[in-house]
Amino acid sequence: MIDLTTDCEMIVLSEENGISDFDCGNADLNDFFNRESYPAILIGRMAVSKEFAGQGIGSQVINNIKDFCLIHFPDFVRFLLVDAYNEPAVIGFYKKNDFIPVFSTDVQEKEAYRQQPNETLQTKYMFYDIMQLRNKEYQS
Repeated sequence: MIDLTTDCEMIVLSEENGISDFDCGNADLNDFFNRESYPAILIGRMAVSKEFAGQGIGSQVINNIKDFCLIHFPDFVRFLLVDAYNEPAVIGFYKKNDFIPVFSTDVQEKEAYRQQPNETLQTKYMFYDIMQLRNKEYQS
C-alpha cells in the first residue's frame, strides 16, 4: 500500500511558484488563480504499470489522494492539479476521476504557456475541486 506521507512528494503552489496573469476563459477561475497563492497540491508523475492497467488501481490512488487531502488538510487544500499528458486515454482517465481542464480551449492553454499556435500541447492542465468531496461528506 502507498503511504502518501512518505512515498509521494507534495508541492504547494505559492507566491514563489504560482501563476500570474492567468486567463482560462472562466471569469471565476481567473479571479481565483490570479491570486498570489492558492491552496493546491500538484500530483506529478502518476502512473500504473501496464500489467495492472485497466484494473481501477489509478482511480484508487486518485481517491486515496483526495481522501488524504480532505483528512489531513481540510482547511488548506482546495484543488488537486495535474499536468496530464495530452493523450486521449490519459485525459479520459482524469475526466473519469472528476478532473476538469483548466483552459476552455487548446488555444488558451498555448497562450498561457507562451507556445506557438502550430506547436503541439504535450500536456493539459487539469484540476479537481476538493469541495466536491467535502460536499459529498457533508451530505452523507
